[in-house]
Amino acid sequence: MKNVKIEFEHKLLRCDVSKGQLTFFHEGKEKIVNADIIVGADGVYSQVRTGIMRMVKYVLSPPFLYRKLTCRMDFSQSYIDCMWCELEIPASDTPTEWGGYKLIPERLHIWPRGNFMLIALPNNVSP
Repeated sequence: MKNVKIEFEHKLLRCDVSKGQLTFFHEGKEKIVNADIIVGADGVYSQVRTGIMRMVKYVLSPPFLYRKLTCRMDFSQSYIDCMWCELEIPASDTPTEWGGYKLIPERLHIWPRGNFMLIALPNNVSP
């Protein structure tokens, strides 16, 4: 895609959806980027989601009713009770029956453990 630019090593500090403006921290300083379209894939503490939620503004009008000014939006946020932990098991120094792998490489290995499970995808990474 010629009109899409992907940047790495940029921390998103602020997202102003109404202006289409993103403020990043890169190489020790702030960098402002203007965008026509903003796609939020910035994780659980999303600055994009926060920017969208801030765009919805309300005013108090008599008799004490809130009236929406900018846009119609419903949002909620909830956290799931799980976590991700990555373990590294280095490849074998000596040949095994599966080459350098300690586990069969063509298989997804799953070990159920009560209310969680361990999942392994073998990588042939030398120690």
